[in-house]
Amino acid sequence: MNTSRGAIINEPELCQVLTERPDLTAILDVTYPEPPAAESPLFTLENVILTPHISGSLDGEVARMGQWMADELIRHLDGRPLQYQLTEAELTTAA
Repeated sequence: MNTSRGAIINEPELCQVLTERPDLTAILDVTYPEPPAAESPLFTLENVILTPHISGSLDGEVARMGQWMADELIRHLDGRPLQYQLTEAELTTAA
């Protein structure tokens, strides 16, 4: 798990290892660049989990955001519409 700086990870080498070792999983809170380039294998490797960067969140914010994510996952698994779904166009401008 990396929650510090994305630039400390050598992305090409990480992707190579994860391709060769599907038994390993990478959980990344930060990447470099952030977000990863559109063609990055980080988006397609099944053993990569990309999470939103929330290190600046304080106090109850982290718990609240975690609850929102859990609620969205339950909606998704139940086949219901997501409450906070973003369109592809919105993702191009999201911070």
